[in-house]
Amino acid sequence: MARHNSEMNVVSFVLARIAEDERVALSSMHRSAGSRRGLSTRGLRETAFKRRLVDDALRGVSWNFTRGGDGDIHAKQPVLGRLAMVYADHPDFDARWVR
Repeated sequence: MARHNSEMNVVSFVLARIAEDERVALSSMHRSAGSRRGLSTRGLRETAFKRRLVDDALRGVSWNFTRGGDGDIHAKQPVLGRLAMVYADHPDFDARWVR
């Protein structure tokens, strides 16, 4: 059951999950070598990418696109809800963010 904190919104939720992922990647990077180190490096690149998506969303840039009835590609919905879906199993996740 989700525990909905009144202070939690989709932005703070996603940024907190990204920070957790980054801590895990950094910790893993310090403990391992070889191919695991490569996975940790990829994890750090992924967290940086997700932060850029959040920043773009806050600036009003939408990266979700759909083909319109006129055949052209159009911006559809903000990406924040889609990022939040990655963490749907987290107790603070709110399904209303993806509607």
